[in-house]
Amino acid sequence: MGGDIEFYRSVVEEIFNNTREGGRLTGSPGDRWVEEYLRGLMEDLGLEVHVDSYSTRQWIPRRWIIEVRSGEGWVEVPSYFMARTGPGEAEGRLVYVGDAHSRQLPGVEGSIVVASLRLPSLSLSLLEPLAIRVSDPDGSLRESGALGEAKPSVYMTRLEPSECGCPVDPESYEASLKAGASGYVGVLENYPDMGCGEFTYYAPADGAYRSLPGLWVERRAGSKLVELAREGARARLRLEAEVGGVEGRNVYALLPGRGEEVIVIHSHHDSPYGGAVQDASGTAMVALLAKHYTEKYRAGGYPGATLVFLFTEGHFDGGSGQEAFLRAHGDWADKILVDVALEHIGLEYAAPDGKAEPTGRIEPRAIFVSEDREYLVKAFAGAVDNVKPRSLLLLPTNTILGVPSDANRLWRKGVPVASLISGPIYMFSSCDTPEKVAYNSVPELKALLTSAIDSLLAARGA
Repeated sequence: MGGDIEFYRSVVEEIFNNTREGGRLTGSPGDRWVEEYLRGLMEDLGLEVHVDSYSTRQWIPRRWIIEVRSGEGWVEVPSYFMARTGPGEAEGRLVYVGDAHSRQLPGVEGSIVVASLRLPSLSLSLLEPLAIRVSDPDGSLRESGALGEAKPSVYMTRLEPSECGCPVDPESYEASLKAGASGYVGVLENYPDMGCGEFTYYAPADGAYRSLPGLWVERRAGSKLVELAREGARARLRLEAEVGGVEGRNVYALLPGRGEEVIVIHSHHDSPYGGAVQDASGTAMVALLAKHYTEKYRAGGYPGATLVFLFTEGHFDGGSGQEAFLRAHGDWADKILVDVALEHIGLEYAAPDGKAEPTGRIEPRAIFVSEDREYLVKAFAGAVDNVKPRSLLLLPTNTILGVPSDANRLWRKGVPVASLISGPIYMFSSCDTPEKVAYNSVPELKALLTSAIDSLLAARGA
């Protein structure tokens, strides 16, 4: 198992170290680097590698600022961009509207709206009654569930779960746009200090483009901004971004099978930052499984189903890579037994005093499995029973969360899924670094996934 962890760690660190400056947003230099790296990695395993290109959209932030009029000059307030808003400029009086969930905002025309957002605390353990299986052999899932407000959900910028399982714009953003505001600032009341010396929060992350330029500020800067807004201060805001069409690229490798059926094993390769957990961790697990199955079948012939090791583009473009994959491979659509999607294999952090610190546990995770496919439920439930992994729920796709992962678009197109994902609090921050990856969970995850996949392959004469 030491060899597995060493291989896995090397993939995570190679991706992170080569893309931490500038990130891996679609079309960026880091994104292009990781595509070539993955192509070479799969070729080194002896697999047949392909790259599908498709047209998608690009939004890369360049500069942003908010300044408030003070005396005879302008004073900058520390801020961060709201993803895929603007770009544009705004100048006007600051108007504080209170709760960021407000839907009616009269009297803000021409102004820069300031709204306060408090992220809720939602534990995965709340879904235990709906689970097909609950695996908590060491009690870590139960302990995580007791963290409460010490673990805010960075995914919940609205009161209801989003279709993508990712942060979207707060309700007051849309209300500000409709009311004719010129700019928007969201104050993150309880967003933790992630501990790497900078404030970053990549949200919204649903891929939608929004016309009103927006910024985020953390609690301390936000308190000052709220105070100035109540005094009727004026402000000016600017957001610059590179926006336009760009080529998206899905990289995939094939291990041909004897039959016509297909098993897809995938993660997304793009990220706003160096993204060790988001999602070098999922990418590395796909690579580890590619290595495992290549070695397994090299001497013994082909598996019973074709294995496709897929690294998608466009996670932050509304999952565009998933749909592009289906468009390019429509002949596979009815032959895919399952898309095994792997994301966010990380350690748990909590912030009881406002600063994120490790709890010593892995982040609780779920596998969302298509409950209408009995063979899938049987394979993954059996794997959970055999391996007994820590802090894991096997959930159906018919809960309020749907499939909150990079498998969402495939699932909505009718592809059966088994989607592993977790939601640590550093997920949309540049502080997502390699020490946060749950390397100690690699052996049990590999055992769980190969147990389920092997069961599917055995039923097809592998």
